[in-house]
Amino acid sequence: MSRFLAIEWDNSGFFAVAANAGSGGIAIESAFAHTDALPPLTADNAAILGLKLKALLQEAKIAPATLLLGIGRDRIVLKDVKYPPGPVEQEPALVRFQAQKELTDAPDDMVMDYAPAANPPGEATRKATVAFIRKDLANAAKLMCEAAGLKLQAIVPRPYAAVAGLHYALAKGAIPAPEEPNPVLAQLSVWNKGGEFCVVQGKYLLFSRTISSMSLGSEAAFVGEVKRSLASYAAQHPEAPIRAMVYCEGDVPGGGWAGRLQAALPIPVTSYDPLAEAGPLERVPARLRGRFFGAVGMLSAKAENLQYGMNFLAPRSPKAEPSKYRSKALIGALLLILVLGVGFVFGRMMIDRTTRQIAEFTAMKTDLDEELQTLESNSKRLAAADEFANREIPWIDLFYDLNDQFPNIDKMRLQEVDGSIAVQTIVNKPLASQTPTPGSAPKPPGKGVPLKSAAPENEKKGQLRILLVAEESAMPEKLKDVLNKETGLGNVRLTTGGLVGSSSSKVQQFTINADVFRRKPNEFSRKIPPPPPKVVVPEKPPEAVEPEPFVGPLVPAEEELVPIENPMPMEGGAP
Repeated sequence: MSRFLAIEWDNSGFFAVAANAGSGGIAIESAFAHTDALPPLTADNAAILGLKLKALLQEAKIAPATLLLGIGRDRIVLKDVKYPPGPVEQEPALVRFQAQKELTDAPDDMVMDYAPAANPPGEATRKATVAFIRKDLANAAKLMCEAAGLKLQAIVPRPYAAVAGLHYALAKGAIPAPEEPNPVLAQLSVWNKGGEFCVVQGKYLLFSRTISSMSLGSEAAFVGEVKRSLASYAAQHPEAPIRAMVYCEGDVPGGGWAGRLQAALPIPVTSYDPLAEAGPLERVPARLRGRFFGAVGMLSAKAENLQYGMNFLAPRSPKAEPSKYRSKALIGALLLILVLGVGFVFGRMMIDRTTRQIAEFTAMKTDLDEELQTLESNSKRLAAADEFANREIPWIDLFYDLNDQFPNIDKMRLQEVDGSIAVQTIVNKPLASQTPTPGSAPKPPGKGVPLKSAAPENEKKGQLRILLVAEESAMPEKLKDVLNKETGLGNVRLTTGGLVGSSSSKVQQFTINADVFRRKPNEFSRKIPPPPPKVVVPEKPPEAVEPEPFVGPLVPAEEELVPIENPMPMEGGAP
């Protein structure tokens, strides 16, 4: 259920009802009546009246809600018009055209709305009830609601609120329904400054008339005013007589007006309290409870989802005529929606596919980054190992080259090879910033420290000492010359030592000293050719000597052998 605030407004005061309205009916929270005389609502005093309404709502402890505003019969102009039948879309324009013929004010200064009226059977023309209010009054009502902090949803003529109220009362069984279907009912509301008389049939308003305040001076005058209203209606609508009257009043001491009217009128009169469901209300006197019939009627229209009949905030207006291309436009729109739907689905599929590919590539990139970091780390380790290896002298390669450079091992023998690393030191030199200034004491010279900075390519790194023995100095001199031409050696020196060996075979001792410079391992390109393979000549086997035939004393010579004729057969038949 939604919460609404319904207010009836006229010069006699405010009459407000706050309630929740929905399919379950109306649940009235509170109501209050402000009966002090108010000036007519205009654009000049709209803000002041809005602040006054806001203060009254706060005093009654009613929270702001969506507002339904009812305008009294005295502030509107009602007219019955007839118009020829035509398209439904053009009906508002036809009604407006017919209504403006009898309007005395300028149409641009008025706000018009209409409600269809009941058409007698067989009548070709159609009927409608048209209502006008001044445009400045509608604008003033909007300003008043803005000042009060309320959201205005509808401006409803009070007679049409009575139509919804009677429908709600009949549906709830609050008033007895006549036996005939769709009866014609009269509704009468009276207060201290006048009243209102309406005739309703179903959802149609047939007649509406204001009750003059002068007729409330005595019972006879009031009854006479009611009879005049009934007669006026009967003269205009003889075909639809009133079957019953509903008099809106509360339970007042000494009895209400419904019983008195019942005695004076020929039709049944029923008393109806529109606030009966809310029970006693502190701010609403019993004599004014019937005054809230219009406010409760607007709320009942919300509860039953009925149209108010008229709403000056959103009046009926001509609708655009359907185009002959409407069906084609609808088909095109449906095709466009279908294409967009297919495109949306395909796009989502492509996005999902791209998202998966991005995830796969991201995972691949992460793996490659990790692999790259591992390779970079390994590369740094290898570079560090190479740098460390390049700082040392590759003695094995040096000795390998020395083995290849050795001239003759028969005439000169190698006794000893000794290699040593030379550690160099440098003396710290003062920087430019350490240069003593005039008048300052010079700093002591720095002590020698091991050289740790990167040395040039030909930096001296070690000493090589070769101890040789030879019968003469030619071979050591030849080896010295060969070593002098070697790139990684320098300052090659040959010194002659003493004689060594036995007294019968003494040889001279020589020493070659050389400075060794660092070279990278890949700079050693010398290769010792392998020795030629030995050619093995197979030995010739001895010639075979045929043995001489043995001739003994018992064996005759060949020439002495005589063949035997007719030899004796052997056993078995063999010759």
